Amino acid sequence: MAPPLPGEAPPQVHALFYRSLATRPMSNLDLHRLAVRAAESNARLGVTGLLLYTRVIEGEGGLFAQWIEGPEARVRALYYDRIAHDPRHTDCEVVFDGPAREATGHDERQFSRWGMSGIVERPGLFPVSLESFLERVPMYLYDPATRSYV
Repeated sequence: MAPPLPGEAPPQVHALFYRSLATRPMSNLDLHRLAVRAAESNARLGVTGLLLYTRVIEGEGGLFAQWIEGPEARVRALYYDRIAHDPRHTDCEVVFDGPAREATGHDERQFSRWGMSGIVERPGLFPVSLESFLERVPMYLYDPATRSYV
């Protein structure tokens, strides 16, 4: 996506947060592959975000929650044209779909360096609401290897 011209306002960051039920168990490798493919596709779209997954009962599916951010038309097309129809999950529920600042209080992206990152979360820590997800964002951005935020 081209940067705004001098004197032109940057486009408003749009965000969509949804949760869904996995149709089958996802291994760490499955989640990594999914995140890598999504990051490649999202880079072309100018979209960033975070995909969370948790195992609920061993051997059964689990839960997904995903935050997608970027230009409104691209975020909405990605979700409503592709993600919502992906057979790896069902019972998709959009929790938030609007300007990012309405959820976060600012216009910046939450995950500007990530095309898409996938994280396996422990069931007790899995965010069940937009509020619990946003409270955990600083933790998702912390890299213990470098002891810094990414």
